[in-house]
Amino acid sequence: LFMLAFGIKAAVFPLFFWLPTSYHTPAYAVSALFAGLLTKVGIYALVRTFTLIFVQDPDVTHQLLLFGALLTMLSGVLGALAQGEIRLILSFQLVAHGGVILLGLALYSAATLGAALFYLIHDILVKTALFLLAGLVYWLRGTTGLKELGGLARERPWLAGLFLICALSLGGLPPLSGFMAKLGVVSSALAEDHYWSAFGVLLVDLLTLLSMALIWIQAFWGQRPAAAPGPVTGHYALGLGAVGLLAGAVVVLGLAAQPVLEFTGAMARQLLDPNDYVAAVLGEVR
Repeated sequence: LFMLAFGIKAAVFPLFFWLPTSYHTPAYAVSALFAGLLTKVGIYALVRTFTLIFVQDPDVTHQLLLFGALLTMLSGVLGALAQGEIRLILSFQLVAHGGVILLGLALYSAATLGAALFYLIHDILVKTALFLLAGLVYWLRGTTGLKELGGLARERPWLAGLFLICALSLGGLPPLSGFMAKLGVVSSALAEDHYWSAFGVLLVDLLTLLSMALIWIQAFWGQRPAAAPGPVTGHYALGLGAVGLLAGAVVVLGLAAQPVLEFTGAMARQLLDPNDYVAAVLGEVR
């Protein structure tokens, strides 16, 4: 029941149906906040619950989490490829990459969990930036439907450059944070002999790059339709600055990944050995 409740919040397969149908409807700043934080609350709850309470039989509980993670990754990224609107694509990518984070918990080792926590930090930054970018596109063109866009790379090169940084990071290309995040998950999965899990992460990477390429080709590189909608009033410069800060953080996190990985590794070891945490909560002296 805990897995079911927190799985709904974390948009785990087959309970993710609510997320893509809701995250593309609010104001763009609200969508960005939801994308960066709200689904991560469900993942955090799963991490806490299944490293602290339900740890007696991981061959059962964490095996269920593993199947859920793999199906979440696959269904999310395939759903993204079927969409024709930027926020809908990003919403399905939220599902897919939440599954990657859950995979680190399901494999239940310090290495995989530490890599997943690093992936969590990366995902917060890049998804927030991409949803804000969708808002900037809407302010410029009055729509985020791919068939009604085109030519943004020629008209707004700074916007196109920031999108490329975030999209390539989401797809796991070096030297950005997405590469280090996925490298940590894949290498730790291989070290645990979970070859199918590592293959699943690599497949999600490939299909993620394909979905980001669709946005680039149609919205940024293609020709703008003659009957396209007009611009909408918005604080474009302020939004571009916010996205620039987030994209810069993505680059810095990729280039300076080692100390962050060491920090998340220490976090993972504490999660898997919660005696100090329990003692602190109960007020016991150790």
